[in-house]
Amino acid sequence: EMCIRDRYEVCRLCEKQVTSQLFKLQLCDHPFCFNCIRNKIADNALRLENIPMMCPVESCCRLITLRDLNILLLAHERKDLFFLGYCKFVKDHLDNYLSLIHISEPTRLLSISYAVFCLKKKQ
Repeated sequence: EMCIRDRYEVCRLCEKQVTSQLFKLQLCDHPFCFNCIRNKIADNALRLENIPMMCPVESCCRLITLRDLNILLLAHERKDLFFLGYCKFVKDHLDNYLSLIHISEPTRLLSISYAVFCLKKKQ
């Protein structure tokens, strides 16, 4: 079953009838205009407090799946989101489970740079 469909339903973000591409999230099946949900997810993907990503419908508590993210986000947006998710994991678990033993300097001062985080599980 395709997740982009051509049917008439109401977008849960703009509340208008979807007349072109309808996108339904995999786990909750909430309908959205493709552009509405893509823009919402892309905007929220850059905020640490939005990890893990959830359906934007207020009463819904379903996660947004990797399949949905692969369709909705561009490659560089996915890469940024996954790095942010890793940073959140480290932040949430550093005190109880992990010891940070080294952080390298970024490899270069460009839009894409790499740093190495060395973590050790606490005894």
